Amino acid sequence: MIKNIIFDMGNVLVRFDPYRILEEHDIKDPEDIDLLLKNIFYSEGWSKMDLGIYVEDDLYNEAITKLPVRLHHTAREILDTWYESLTPIKGIKELVTDLKKRKLHIYLLSNAGKSKDIYWSSIPAHECFDGGIVSAFVGCVKPDKKIFDILLEKYGLKAEECIFTDDMKKNIDAAGTLGINTFLFEGDVEALRRYIFEFLDK
Repeated sequence: MIKNIIFDMGNVLVRFDPYRILEEHDIKDPEDIDLLLKNIFYSEGWSKMDLGIYVEDDLYNEAITKLPVRLHHTAREILDTWYESLTPIKGIKELVTDLKKRKLHIYLLSNAGKSKDIYWSSIPAHECFDGGIVSAFVGCVKPDKKIFDILLEKYGLKAEECIFTDDMKKNIDAAGTLGINTFLFEGDVEALRRYIFEFLDK
């Protein structure tokens, strides 16, 4: 019996698109785009934020040692506001709400930094969540199996009673090895809905 639904956050609950973030900051020069992507979003420093080693100020201080002076102010603005560009995945709020009406427990399992607490209230159906684990607060990230174990242990969940959805196959595969039911999310909320409700209606 399925009792618990576990959601990833980025590109499952909300769209996280670094290119769009740069576009909103009116960054058009291909060289500048490449520099900002490489030294902010796809940097080792960003991974350190997910691990809880860095916060945005630390990443900024590291990034400006690698960026031209003309991009320092832009880097500061991006790191201060990047989460304002998160946009809800269409239909996901309705799905989470419907699952809650079915008396399911809803959890978050996300690789994210400590700033998550600042923007969590803008995440679709955040009020429906019964809890969750964010990587920065436990010092490990998906697909490390340890982070799944932390979630299961903290909330007393049985793997076989859970469905986990994520947009990255390596994370899905890791969860599957623990006996968690999984769904690789590729942007189709209705496909996710069908998958979950097939279990519930058995």
